[in-house]
Amino acid sequence: PCFGTRNNAWSLAILPFVCMTYEAYVMHYNSARFYTELKDRTLPRFAVAVGSSFGLSALVYIFISSLGFLTFGENSASFILNNYSSSDPLAIVCRLAIGVSTLTAYPIVFHGVRDGVFDVMEIPFSEQTPQMSDKLTYILLALLTLTSIFISDLGLINAVGGGLVTTPIVFVFPTLMYKAAASMKLGGDFENRYEIGFATILTLIGIFIGVVGAWIAVHTTLSS
Repeated sequence: PCFGTRNNAWSLAILPFVCMTYEAYVMHYNSARFYTELKDRTLPRFAVAVGSSFGLSALVYIFISSLGFLTFGENSASFILNNYSSSDPLAIVCRLAIGVSTLTAYPIVFHGVRDGVFDVMEIPFSEQTPQMSDKLTYILLALLTLTSIFISDLGLINAVGGGLVTTPIVFVFPTLMYKAAASMKLGGDFENRYEIGFATILTLIGIFIGVVGAWIAVHTTLSS
């Protein structure tokens, strides 16, 4: 396969891929739930669970993405199975496996989305009745399904979602919360000014990566 002649390692063109990478590892919205459900939970045990899970996921991602890129090179589709023939038996098995994986993992991700919508609407947990949860579930599923009908480029979805949603979750929101907590704790004392300054730099980096990465992904799609 042809791998191209341009080196984009230090080009802004790589930012959509960076945003996709963040999208692959996001699970922050379920962190509290995972910690609560951890057997004999302690912070060290939770750190081991998180580190081993992310490490194993990274190895799987690297292995699969490397095989796909080494097979098709610069012609790799955003959804790599689209590069294979629709009659390829192994590709068919992979598509079925992804379908099963999506069906089983989707409720876990969706639960976090629904909880987030409740938080944005400022509805207390005590008022979140089963009937209200069901109605919100139907509305969100209808909106997501309608969106999926018109948008089929998974690369664009991952890049824009990673840039505008996941990157702030990784870089922006944690640093803003840390700065707010540190300011309240210090009460005007600037002993931690270096850490606060570093958090500010991370915030700006996250905003830059997310906004520019999403813009490049959309611009590339519209101009192609």
